[in-house]
Amino acid sequence: MDFHTWNFVWALCFAVVAFLAAGGNVVTLIIFHKKELRTRPHFLLISLAVADLLVGLLSIPLFIARNYVHNSSQVLKAVIQGADMFPGFASIFTLAVIALERMYAIGWPFRHRVLGTRVYVVAIAIPWIMAFIVTIIGNLVQHLFNKSVVALLATFLSVPVVVTCVAYFVLWKKGRSRRLRHPFQETKDFKLTKTVLLITAAFLLTWLPFQVLILVSNLCISCRTISHVVVNVIKLLQFGNSVINIVIYPVRNEEYRKALLKMFSVFKRSCRNQRIRFSPANEEISVISVVSCSIDTKLSIDNFQEDTRL
Repeated sequence: MDFHTWNFVWALCFAVVAFLAAGGNVVTLIIFHKKELRTRPHFLLISLAVADLLVGLLSIPLFIARNYVHNSSQVLKAVIQGADMFPGFASIFTLAVIALERMYAIGWPFRHRVLGTRVYVVAIAIPWIMAFIVTIIGNLVQHLFNKSVVALLATFLSVPVVVTCVAYFVLWKKGRSRRLRHPFQETKDFKLTKTVLLITAAFLLTWLPFQVLILVSNLCISCRTISHVVVNVIKLLQFGNSVINIVIYPVRNEEYRKALLKMFSVFKRSCRNQRIRFSPANEEISVISVVSCSIDTKLSIDNFQEDTRL
């Protein structure tokens, strides 16, 4: 099989990543809805999970479709490019805001505690608004004026990356001085900050290679013939970032892990020891088993939803 051209294997790989990103982030949103995790700092992580969910539901399926549709119109190309850019920029802007929020939480804890919900609503909305503006501008520049968007992308990528790096440098300085005074004290804010730092590092490692590929292919004339394998592997790495977070959360967050295990146990208990056999001899038993399993499943789901609303 020739992997230098688009084939079923590539489509299957991207489809698996789309399924994991969509399904995993839906579970993440459900878990973050629980009372124990419904805190203001987690609102920003919910916004990040929504961006990852859009990657699985929108970006990857359109990317797969683009490889099967040839001679597509400019409108379709703009839609596909916008669906690719928008969640990515929303993620990187949200990560920059999260880094600033963590810097404020560690550096000025007393002021951070009195922040109102309205501040977090604004902090969530700004990255999405900026991502939408950048996506629209990038599409207009490229498809209407036939101009390269390399300089534009480099500018809007470098600014949040620099802001994030500065915020984590301040965090490192503040955290170091605090650890010297209290070497055995690690608050929830510090644990959450380490988790967010890990998420940010994973994002940069998986997302930046494709941006570097775009810069190289546009600025280096001799480098424009790039192997199809390299492009697809780097693109898989970029989309795979939307799956990494759903692995980091259970490892780093104990409340998340407990809620995840509880969710799986709910569905496991619902049909435990229920054996459905469709045969004329025990048709009545089969019907009773089906009804019993359905009732148990409904009761288990209702109990889980009731726990979530508490």
